[in-house]
Amino acid sequence: MRPLAVLPAVALILASCGASFDPPSLVTKPRVLGIVASLPEASFADDVTLEAVLGLPTDDPAGPAAPTVAALAWSVCPLSLGALAGYACADPSLELPVPAADASGLTATLHGAAFAMGLAQMKPFFPQLLEGLRRTVSRESDPCQWDMIAAYDACDQSADACLEAAYQAAVGCLRSAGLDVSVRLVVTQSDGAKLEAVKRVLFRDPDPARPPNTNPVVTGLDVWPNVEREGPSLHVSPGATLTVPPGFVVSFVPTLAEGSVEALPAGDPGLDKPGATGDELVYFSWYATDGRFAWERTTADVPDTTWDSPESDQLPPGPVQVWVFVRDDRLGSDYVTFFVAVDPQATELGLTP
Repeated sequence: MRPLAVLPAVALILASCGASFDPPSLVTKPRVLGIVASLPEASFADDVTLEAVLGLPTDDPAGPAAPTVAALAWSVCPLSLGALAGYACADPSLELPVPAADASGLTATLHGAAFAMGLAQMKPFFPQLLEGLRRTVSRESDPCQWDMIAAYDACDQSADACLEAAYQAAVGCLRSAGLDVSVRLVVTQSDGAKLEAVKRVLFRDPDPARPPNTNPVVTGLDVWPNVEREGPSLHVSPGATLTVPPGFVVSFVPTLAEGSVEALPAGDPGLDKPGATGDELVYFSWYATDGRFAWERTTADVPDTTWDSPESDQLPPGPVQVWVFVRDDRLGSDYVTFFVAVDPQATELGLTP
């Protein structure tokens, strides 16, 4: 249920404080909107391509120029301290640079074989890894590694055999449960400011009982010229341009490819969540360089939102760019982007492929 009841109270608080905030969906300065991995779950024989999606606002000719992107740098950490620590690497020496895969710097490639080799050669660094695991692992989050740590603590740690046994057990846990690596992107702007984003990718050995997660796929959007979604609609494909009159309200509904919402495999921790239906959770995030969304985050069950185009006296200098991301709760993601031309001469919706 959407939290309509709390909206008047929130509006009253903001008005009493004199506060004015841009919504998170409005892209008024350079932002990293997301990073999409070609395989959210991969085997150690796979290569995974990462694509960074930058939100860059359209400059207002009458205003100051927006900062531009000066440099992009990728790095990867095989063991982070988790979300509460901003996915900082458990040991800084474990974080390694990743070369960009093309001249734009917006893509990078992870090689599963390199992580498999790293696991086989990490024995000299295992004491640091062990300390990182102590800080990140609980019985609930990773019982396999928890048992390894308990067995090592109960062992005569002065004996080399204890460390060897712990190392072999840790590698076995990582290969079967998965090596959850964190990829960090640092974007340096022309004004020296830095943007950071993190994307997690899971590498693990194939398991027929646990098929790997795949990305949901958003194929475009259906658009109606009213809030009620009555009458004929248009389908907007990626990269197309939608024409709307100023001050117009349109309804957007993203379209997903068949099979985008996957069933959770037996034993998946998501099945233990309250209200779990047996399917992964899929949701949409909405961004635009102008205009306003009624809902900036929607779900597969209620995917629609409306968008108010700018008024005649606030027309943008060029087409409005819109991004729609679909994400699941198992690291999968995809996106589409298209454009909206706000035309004072238009009286209805139009579409340019």
